[in-house]
Amino acid sequence: MAQVFSSNRERLWKGVWPCSMPELLGSTGLLRQLTDLKVSSSGLLISVPISDEVWNGLGMDFIFFGAFVLFFVISVSILSRCVQRRHGSNVRFVGFVSMHIFDHMSHLAMMYVFYLTDHSKYLILLGGIHLLVGLFCFATALQCTQWKSWKCPPCFSFIYVFIVLGLFQGIQINLAWKDHVQQRNCDKDSSSEKVKVPAQMPARFHIKAIDGVFEGCFFGFYGMYATLTKQWLISNQLYQDYLPWQLAVIYTGVCFSLLTVTLALSEMDYRASAKLQERLMSSTVMLVQHLAYRTSEVVLRLLTALFFLTITRPLKQLWAALFSLILVDYLFGVLLLRCCGGRDEMRQAPIILGVPLLLSNMMQFVDTPGMSMVARRISSFVVPFRTLEVLGTIVLCSLPQMRIPVIDDEGELIHMPVWTFLWCLHKFWVLMWMLSGLTYYTLFFSYAVRMKPQPDLQSAVTRGDHDVLRDLLSSDLVPDVDRYGPDGRTPLHLAACQGDILSLEILLQEGANLHLRTADQHKNTVLHLACAKKMPLAVHFLIRHVRDDRAFLNAKNSEGDTALHVATYRQSVEVVRELLLENQIDHAIKNGKGLIPIDCASSNSFGFDRNSPENTIVKLLRNAGAGRRPEKSEGLELRCLVKQEVSSEVEEEKNPEVTQATKNKNYAKTKHAVPLVVVEGIGEHEFQKHFDKKSDHRVSLTPMSSQGISSFMMSAGIGALSRSATRHLNNDTFMEHERSSVDVSFDDFLEVKKLGEGTFGKVMLVRHKATGEHFAMKLLDKAKFKAQKMTAKATSEQFILKTTQHPFIVQLHYAFQCQSLWALVMELCPNGDLQEVLGLKGSPGLPLKEAATFGGQVLLGLEHLHQIRVLFRDMKLENVIVDAEWKAKLTDFGLSKKLFSATEAKTMCGSHGYAAPEILLNKSYTYPVDLYSYGVTLYMLLSGGDVSRSRHSQRIPPMKHSALRRRLLEAEKNPPGEWAKPKIKALTLLKDLTADDPARRSTATLVKQRSFFTTQLGGPVDDLLPDCEFYV
Repeated sequence: MAQVFSSNRERLWKGVWPCSMPELLGSTGLLRQLTDLKVSSSGLLISVPISDEVWNGLGMDFIFFGAFVLFFVISVSILSRCVQRRHGSNVRFVGFVSMHIFDHMSHLAMMYVFYLTDHSKYLILLGGIHLLVGLFCFATALQCTQWKSWKCPPCFSFIYVFIVLGLFQGIQINLAWKDHVQQRNCDKDSSSEKVKVPAQMPARFHIKAIDGVFEGCFFGFYGMYATLTKQWLISNQLYQDYLPWQLAVIYTGVCFSLLTVTLALSEMDYRASAKLQERLMSSTVMLVQHLAYRTSEVVLRLLTALFFLTITRPLKQLWAALFSLILVDYLFGVLLLRCCGGRDEMRQAPIILGVPLLLSNMMQFVDTPGMSMVARRISSFVVPFRTLEVLGTIVLCSLPQMRIPVIDDEGELIHMPVWTFLWCLHKFWVLMWMLSGLTYYTLFFSYAVRMKPQPDLQSAVTRGDHDVLRDLLSSDLVPDVDRYGPDGRTPLHLAACQGDILSLEILLQEGANLHLRTADQHKNTVLHLACAKKMPLAVHFLIRHVRDDRAFLNAKNSEGDTALHVATYRQSVEVVRELLLENQIDHAIKNGKGLIPIDCASSNSFGFDRNSPENTIVKLLRNAGAGRRPEKSEGLELRCLVKQEVSSEVEEEKNPEVTQATKNKNYAKTKHAVPLVVVEGIGEHEFQKHFDKKSDHRVSLTPMSSQGISSFMMSAGIGALSRSATRHLNNDTFMEHERSSVDVSFDDFLEVKKLGEGTFGKVMLVRHKATGEHFAMKLLDKAKFKAQKMTAKATSEQFILKTTQHPFIVQLHYAFQCQSLWALVMELCPNGDLQEVLGLKGSPGLPLKEAATFGGQVLLGLEHLHQIRVLFRDMKLENVIVDAEWKAKLTDFGLSKKLFSATEAKTMCGSHGYAAPEILLNKSYTYPVDLYSYGVTLYMLLSGGDVSRSRHSQRIPPMKHSALRRRLLEAEKNPPGEWAKPKIKALTLLKDLTADDPARRSTATLVKQRSFFTTQLGGPVDDLLPDCEFYV
């Protein structure tokens, strides 16, 4: 043996790095003692000679160790300077991109080495992980880029997105650039408000978050494992040894993986903890301390798992079972995330997050509102469990029965103790394990445990625990009362969402900023949220609180909607009524779509009930437009006062020495104070009469956000996986219409007789079984509409009808549908249409006063349609029906169009003889086309028109515009009746209404002022309107 050490310099030990064995064993005597051990049939045998060149490189492990430490220290220094610099976004961007490129290239190089050395298992596993991350990058690239609009064939764009941005993870650089641009703009604009919402914060440590941890832990683990086991014999075949450059590639990849994991974990910690943000930004020492803590934790976890697998490797029969303990550890983390982490919309989030949780306790520093309690609960299980794993591995390595079999140069099998084996052949990893364990537990007790998280005001507000909320606000930690949560809301926003006026009052007393907006895409105020969640008490409280702040009451969100718009969308009658009580709230403000609140009252879905909240809100807004605000709700006022009084009683019971005078004095000192009003002479039984006291104090326990801890941690970053997680999370969708419930169906009506039938349906006379009222039910065949691709005609008609209420427009009472039919239940007009009236009473035209009366009523209905931006587009005698009181009403709005903007209509539609010339010429048009059709209708009422050849009872107008103009010129020369005489002024009116120039036709408001109407009616046309109602 002595000759072996002195002359041949051959070593027969298994391991990654050769080391000075005489220094360890001391003499050949110890070696002979080892050779006296019995041979184990299950042992793995090796016999590897070591050359002089390798022997001279005994310090190679220390060189790598020193290079890793130097690389880490340099990276930390650069990043710390970037974090501290106010305008360091350029340096950060270059550093992030460089780190990503080096990390990505090192992973590809590692897989290439495994390919050359026939490590197919490692190659398949790491290649699959790399491909999975690449697919996430590809999915993110499809969402974040406008690749379809690129100036190249779509197939090439798709290939570029899939390969470059996806598989090669180029989208990470794209995301880093967007983050860099956003941060640079914020640095330039010093006045811009920087909202500290985790998902919207700029990157500080790495562009990757969950991406880097997920991919780095696999590459780091299997890179270490491959070097530890590179010379094990399996099935009597020796693994191929690594060349020096291959070994250097693996170690470089491991170093980059560990650095990426550390920086990614620090990035997630920075986003998830406000307290940690303050400490990391305070000094470089704190930054290095935190990075050292995370690095030591990652290295300790990796090496603990690696040593466990290494020492159990000789146990072939049990090795697979022992290896499954790693899977048990992973499943334990997933189970914690599932059971303690809350409900995740992204169901696969706990499964993905379980991988990095296996490597590090990511919940250690989380103090994000609504997540801190969950994170601390998970940490209370993870830390003891991981400590037991470390102690168990140490005990297992120290057992005398655990020995590693090797073969000496004489071919004899020896069994080395585990610690001897590790120290001799893997001294680098043993040193790293010991150093990481000492560093981790030292920093854990001196740094991590002492980190006090920010008070979680959001959780207290969500639970409705006012005592805890007061205690937190009066604690020594001085919490940030305006701190944003993961959903972009402050505690004040959450209190408004829950309608908790006591929490609102407490927060406002502590100086909460009432004007802060949510940090999501909607940018809502507190009042918007209270309206969206249908909380009339909270709306009442907020309006009383800022009654003189007109800007706040009429503030718009990102969609341009005011609080009144939102309440109208949500069809909350109580909230709308409460808003309209305040004169400072403007009901005529237009949102981003050009809609005023009354335009938002009706949804596009098919269905209407005259007793629905939708119809009630329309009436409230219409009356407000007429100057009639709703009356105050005494019950709502009383409920708000009772809640404040109960809060006062609870406070007095807890602090009897605090008098009412003292409290009022404290309120006066508060900027947003709302003093409590004592209701005297009213007992508890009076309060019970107005509302159920229990229901008022019962606070909803709905979660602050639909986001669980797993989805939140995954979204705390700007990488591809983070974007994928964020994309699956739902934002509030209260800007969409809430569908009104329709409580009627065909079973509620009794068919009486058929009134008429057309191409697409029929009209039936029906009687409501419950009320006995008679209606005209218009049945529309869905199949016929779909065959002609005219489905929008039916839905458009019911939308116009339910958003329009006017005495000269047919009124819709119900709208519902079945599988094959749409049903519109409208008021019954038993006297037919103007075509029938003209046929019965015309000689050939109607008397002047009667024609002026019908014409004035139709004109008022047309004026109303134009005021609410509706084009009728089908004005004719058949579409004007007459009710029981002989009042004309417009009907059949199948061709009508709602103009939501200043754009003009272009569809060619209408009836022959009534359509305006610009429609026939396929030009764009607006409201004057209705006035042209109205002019033709008025001409028919005055002159009687022509008799149809096919139906002698039907009157028809001239079929061409030129023929109509010729008739008017002839009537001017030779008046065919009283209506054409100059003193009547009807002929000049008709010539203006049917002029070629649309501007000459004027507007409905100006037309009703013409002398023809005032003379024949004996007063203004508006006198035809009923006195009891006002219509806008």
